[in-house]
Amino acid sequence: MHNSSRAQRTAFSPTRPFMSRIPEASLRPLLFAALSALALAATGCKPEEPARTTAPKTTTVPVREPFDAHLTLANNAGRIDFGGAVADEATRDALDTTLQTVYPGGRANGAIEVDAVARAAAWSAGLEPVLRAFEAAQGAALRFEGDRIVLSGQVADTTLANLRETIRKTFPNAKLEGLLADAENTPVIAELQALAAAPNPDAVKLTRALNLMPVRFDEGKGNVSESSLATVAQAAKAIAAAPPGTRLRIVGPIVATKDAGNDVFLSKQRAEAIKAQLILSGVHPSAIETRGWGQNPDGSTPDTGTTPPPPGGAPMRFELLPARQ
Repeated sequence: MHNSSRAQRTAFSPTRPFMSRIPEASLRPLLFAALSALALAATGCKPEEPARTTAPKTTTVPVREPFDAHLTLANNAGRIDFGGAVADEATRDALDTTLQTVYPGGRANGAIEVDAVARAAAWSAGLEPVLRAFEAAQGAALRFEGDRIVLSGQVADTTLANLRETIRKTFPNAKLEGLLADAENTPVIAELQALAAAPNPDAVKLTRALNLMPVRFDEGKGNVSESSLATVAQAAKAIAAAPPGTRLRIVGPIVATKDAGNDVFLSKQRAEAIKAQLILSGVHPSAIETRGWGQNPDGSTPDTGTTPPPPGGAPMRFELLPARQ
């Protein structure tokens, strides 16, 4: 009985702290957690959250549409400036070699880009005879693009005829555009041709024929469409044949859109574009004046503002001016 009583006193002695009965190894994690909480509270920090993984952003590369390989040549008094784009280096190098061979002595200057998206340049083979014929077309520009060959600028009739014939022999399936195309076979074109051939054509008849002449412009732009260059060149011949002192004013056409202000702006631009083409084809600059829709005869804007264009638009108009004394 005595031993049992001492064992009980040892187990429940009030002089031993309660915590001493918990193993020290069990206390360590609890103390660490408590100290960590106190430290976070003192600094005002929040416990770190697990790192979040963000999916990488993907960039969509737009798919480029194939385009026709092209080459543009400009004949500036025998100096040939060129530029373009083809699909591969072999084609580019072959074109460079041909250009330097036909136009030696550093007369050919420019660069042709390589772009894999470009379609094959069917016109790149056999180009030499066309380049030689183009050498005489000083003041002109020649462009190869897909199956189209376009000539613009100023070209003498004999040079034009030789160049057109050479191109037809070299590229029989090509579409000839610009000055290479035949003028439209219409009564108006026939009348302009007759006026150009007359020794002293009547200026009133000339003005009437010019106002019936069909001229197209690129949609939304101020430049003359390539399909109308041959027609404008024929008009230039008729104007150049007119009596000395004949003067004309071109009032640009109006193509009605929702933006009336831009319509008026394009009207002036298109009148200037016609004038530029006429000058390139041999008309003296002093023979042509221009103005846009609603402008004063001198080209200024009326004090009351520009008259709104008609809803249906208005055609280009040629006006015969008094001859300068």
